[in-house]
Amino acid sequence: MAKYTIKYACGHEGTVELFGKSKTREYEIKRLEKGDCPECEARLTAKENDAFAEERGLPELVGTERQVQWANTLRRTKLDACEYFIENNIMNMTDIGKDSIGKAMNWLYGQNKASFWIENRYESTDTTIHNAIKELEFMPPEGSMKDEKEFLVAPEDPKKEGVVRILIKGDYISFIYEKDSDFRTIVKKHYCKWNGMEWVKETTALTGMTDDIAAEIGRDLLDNGFRVAFPDKDVMDMSVNATFEKEHTKWILREDDKKIKIKWRNDLNCYYDAIALRGAKYRSGCVLVPAEYYRSIEDFAAEYDYYISPKARKVLDDAKAKIEGIPVPEFADIPEHKREDVPDPLAELMDED
Repeated sequence: MAKYTIKYACGHEGTVELFGKSKTREYEIKRLEKGDCPECEARLTAKENDAFAEERGLPELVGTERQVQWANTLRRTKLDACEYFIENNIMNMTDIGKDSIGKAMNWLYGQNKASFWIENRYESTDTTIHNAIKELEFMPPEGSMKDEKEFLVAPEDPKKEGVVRILIKGDYISFIYEKDSDFRTIVKKHYCKWNGMEWVKETTALTGMTDDIAAEIGRDLLDNGFRVAFPDKDVMDMSVNATFEKEHTKWILREDDKKIKIKWRNDLNCYYDAIALRGAKYRSGCVLVPAEYYRSIEDFAAEYDYYISPKARKVLDDAKAKIEGIPVPEFADIPEHKREDVPDPLAELMDED
């Protein structure tokens, strides 16, 4: 390690610490001398950020001083990339439509929280645009909230102010509430993801029905002292009466026509339970079991609450039909062979004595 005095292109000087081989350090010194000092560079970046925001009428970002300074640059870089992406790919984005793209960009322009740009800085450009379009799908048309009925439920012992609002759009469930550590713990426990604005849960055929999962998470929130606004009466009734089916987090899936695979989510005990099955082998994060042991597999699923997918069920049913369809012939009796009397040589010797 060595300290060097750098004379920057802006005329200012500064001291830096450099590491590595002498050639590497010499190269770094020349590179630094071609640019401005950190202070001038920061002022130039801030000026470019301000010009970019003013040209597009962007709102001031909200956050700490350091967050805002960082997020202004992230916002400019991200929006500039989105604009370039749309300009060069608009003819290929026929599945979205120009109107949706325009609304998505307006939504992005309006994001005024520094945390949004910081937390989504690693997203690819097309992902940012598509996530904005999805976000708009959750937003009701302007003025519709006045006539929309909310199905509100309060717990017996409310512990939190305000209301958690649950929205359902297709296979996605959105949970909207102010920043709260207990709320965050609950939704993360149910594998919800933060999209920069709210917590969202994507459901699939393997996780379970959307209404059931919304009711389950809503019940968890109620049991922890949150007031909840449900999207419709059916989901509210399922949550209150506990008639929902819990989200599937452990699955038995089809591997091929002769094997099933057992998968689970974040539970090491599941491995030890599954690997104990007859014929079980571990491979790529799951356990494979021959379908011919269908009885053990079905008992295992019932005991440990595993969801058997329709394709896995067919593999097990086919194996069961094949095993139980093995013909049982009429077995002939094995004839009894009488043992012939064989002289005992020892007895004969004793007689001679």
